[in-house]
Amino acid sequence: VGGRGDRSWPRIVESLVKRRVPNTTFKVAGVGGSGYVAQGQANVTFADQVRRTVSRNTDVVVIFGSRNDLSASVDKLRESVIDTYTTVRALSPDARLVVIGPPWINEFPPGALLTQREVIAAVAATFDTKVLDPLGGSWFTTNTPDLIGSDNVHPNDAGHRLMAEKIYPVVLTAVDPTAGMRG
Repeated sequence: VGGRGDRSWPRIVESLVKRRVPNTTFKVAGVGGSGYVAQGQANVTFADQVRRTVSRNTDVVVIFGSRNDLSASVDKLRESVIDTYTTVRALSPDARLVVIGPPWINEFPPGALLTQREVIAAVAATFDTKVLDPLGGSWFTTNTPDLIGSDNVHPNDAGHRLMAEKIYPVVLTAVDPTAGMRG
């Protein structure tokens, strides 16, 4: 629908970060349909993706989502979020963890998504990690339908650019904590 290749929010953020910190290397491990619990198109969860891509040399891990976990029970979600963040810490104890909560296409997310956001935020707090909150930040609203693709689920290219604008400063600070001080 949108955000393919260099037009995806991860690639836009990568390009912006590399302007400030040129020697940065990114690995993008997103798999359609996956989540903390949901296995997605490649039959992998977020924790599985962490195991495949994070190493002792990893400095920053960004985890974003996921509306794909809407059918998961609260207990299973909590267990899977803990497993994902614990796996990050086990593989790269010093990595900075950036957690982005689930987004929704407008300001009326289902109750299950709000509960999911609360679970993710509570677990992230125990890992001393702050959560970037697309729902609380009103990234997508009924006033911004032009940011959502024709499937009425996924952001289009403009939506990916908006997400990149919101995510970039957080990732830049995680990559280089002194970046904000340099202007």
